[in-house]
Amino acid sequence: MNAPVAKWEGDPLRYAGKKLFILDARNGVERKHLLDWLHGTWGQVEEGEWIALPLSDESKALKLEPLAARLTASDDASLIIPVRIAWRIPNFDKDRALRLRDIVFGDPRLPGSLRARIILMRNRRRAQCAG
Repeated sequence: MNAPVAKWEGDPLRYAGKKLFILDARNGVERKHLLDWLHGTWGQVEEGEWIALPLSDESKALKLEPLAARLTASDDASLIIPVRIAWRIPNFDKDRALRLRDIVFGDPRLPGSLRARIILMRNRRRAQCAG
């Protein structure tokens, strides 16, 4: 029987043990941006310390086998940290109606890879990373 896992309640940046980052990345642009953010915020993040899953993309089936393998291989003291991008909309009004532009180009909060790349070139602050 497994021993109970200790819950970490402090600042995750100060956690000295192993970490596993679960990147909610729907495409390569989001994955690269999240990895750049992780390297800038957390320091060097090795290949085995993160896994990318398209959790917020309902059109893709989740392949959980790689995550299960990482969780099985990691020790019980590993800190699991989910990270994702929240795409901000400039001049957003919560009472705003749906625009024709939103129907043509899609939801501005869930841009595709080309649109995400353009947004990042124009204004990187619209991609708010959270972990």
